[in-house]
Amino acid sequence: REAYDREFERFLVRMFLERHPDLTATFLDSEAATKLPVEARVLASLALDPQTSASRVAKLLPQLDRAPNDEELLRLAQFPTEPGVAEALTALLTHETSRASVAEKLLTHRTKLDPKQIAPLLATTARDMLHRDADTPVRTLALQLISGFQLTSLESDLVALARSGTGPVPAGVGNFRSLILTTLRDLRSAESPLFATLAESDPDPLTRAAAVEALAASRAPDAPSKLLALFPKLTPAQRKNALNTLSTTKTGAKTIVTALLDKSLPQSDLDAPTVERLATVLSNDPAIEKLQQQLGGLFQEVLLLDGSDDAWIDSNITLDGPFTIEAWVRLAPGIGNEDSLLGSSKGLQLNFFGSKFRAYAGPELRDVAVASKPMTPDLWTHLAVTRDTAGIIRLYQNGELDATATTPSPAKWENCQIAWSGPSKGTEGALTEFRVWKTARTPAEIRTHFDRTVGVKASADHSNAPLLPLASDHLKTKLTLKPGARLAKTLDTPPLLSAEQALALDTQFTKLTALAAKGDPTAGKPYAALCLACHQIGNAGGQIGPNLSGVGAMGLEAILRNILTPNAAMEPGYRIYRVELKNGDLIDAFFVSEDKNAIIIRQPGAPDRRLPKTEVARTQFIRRSLMPEGLLTPLPEKTAADLLAYLMTLKG
Repeated sequence: REAYDREFERFLVRMFLERHPDLTATFLDSEAATKLPVEARVLASLALDPQTSASRVAKLLPQLDRAPNDEELLRLAQFPTEPGVAEALTALLTHETSRASVAEKLLTHRTKLDPKQIAPLLATTARDMLHRDADTPVRTLALQLISGFQLTSLESDLVALARSGTGPVPAGVGNFRSLILTTLRDLRSAESPLFATLAESDPDPLTRAAAVEALAASRAPDAPSKLLALFPKLTPAQRKNALNTLSTTKTGAKTIVTALLDKSLPQSDLDAPTVERLATVLSNDPAIEKLQQQLGGLFQEVLLLDGSDDAWIDSNITLDGPFTIEAWVRLAPGIGNEDSLLGSSKGLQLNFFGSKFRAYAGPELRDVAVASKPMTPDLWTHLAVTRDTAGIIRLYQNGELDATATTPSPAKWENCQIAWSGPSKGTEGALTEFRVWKTARTPAEIRTHFDRTVGVKASADHSNAPLLPLASDHLKTKLTLKPGARLAKTLDTPPLLSAEQALALDTQFTKLTALAAKGDPTAGKPYAALCLACHQIGNAGGQIGPNLSGVGAMGLEAILRNILTPNAAMEPGYRIYRVELKNGDLIDAFFVSEDKNAIIIRQPGAPDRRLPKTEVARTQFIRRSLMPEGLLTPLPEKTAADLLAYLMTLKG
């Protein structure tokens, strides 16, 4: 009770002092203030403008009989160039009893700090900690400081330790060299010969894996070619990760494109996301056009709509009795009722209101079903509408039932046009895999097939093929594109599976379903470390993907769908946040936050990173998840079974 009252008193005093900063500053400079306890003067100093108060706090902290708290330390670290602040921080970082706790607090708040300002003060401390041969926690903390604050002045120290194997191996650490290599990866060290040698010949698998990652991230001009020379010896997962990293820089992207064109790099190692990054990084490079011709199969045709009154297709579809209409849709920001999937002037309109998909059944019934989830702009989303024999309409998003009408809509709707809506203007965005079925597809059918393309042969009118598949159980109609609609090939497409890919996925799904029933949850718990890099389970884990503490309640089918096809029904909040830097580099990450000076991003296996806005050329969210596909593929069957069995025990 007394502690609570005391803290509340401090809160009230702080609040009133903040309202009168000029009076507070004048009082602190007076003789009367010197008679107050140091704690009171620190409290009053913290109530002032942060930058102007940093020097006051720095002067008072040595007089306290305790270590500085988070706010006091942050006040110093945010303004190290103010008078006396650097000296105060240096004293805290060099004192044996306070150094570790101060370093840990700085790491906790690193995204609020400017690394360029704070790094010079940390370098000496980190170097001293790094060479503490017998102290494992201290050396590990040193590596975290070097990585978190990009202390590039210590790169040579790390390289020397990596070459020697780290000197005396710290107690309790099996391989400290791999941790050093990971830190050199974060610094994008130019020591490519060392990384290539260790990646190829070091006897320890952890060291080899860390060396491969360091080589992929290296800023050395010859690093990409050295890495591609090692490709035959890398695992499939390592090759995929290496291409992901190399394709984010101009040097790496050019090396990949050259290797693809001269056939020294197998095209089978390439996937659409990597090609997308190559095209972004090398947007004006003539080699990209050659590559696009060589990789034509990776590009898909979509219908582009420019938002004008003529942005629709004359399709003259008649809907009588049960039906299903579905398509993948990507709409521009500002989604409204001018954006449409299908509509007619005298009946049905499948358009939007307040960004929510709806079924408008004519002037008498009006809205019979409205989706609960709003449509996210610039994100490919699968929409489906069914009407059963009783006339009940249902709306689906990304394979899941979203809304069911309570009033039947049995009318016959004629002359329905693709992307047409009643209001002025028109649909702005893109459509693909537009399908019209004569039956009301079941929830299971929609969920199973929404992310699969329908194999069709082009008709005499080729424009029909990508929109209305010509299978016998589909409605057939002739399509006429209006001036505001055109077909175009692009890499920006939804996560669709071909017939071959779908068959492989179904086979894997069936196999894993059977395996999970035989799994041992206890044996599978340690393998959850694969998930903890990005997901939280209980109080442990990362904060990039959804919390998995209650994932077992979803059921095995949902768990497998999210693991095997993470890009299919992805929640908007977990899309990749792409940052294009002014130096040409590309970063795919999870968006954390931003302030007026910087953007904070998070990547798996790395500390949160602060990117100054002065270095950023452009940012955007893209329709892909940070969760990799094929996560279970490299695991032995028993390991996969045990991991799935453990995940099923997590009920929240």
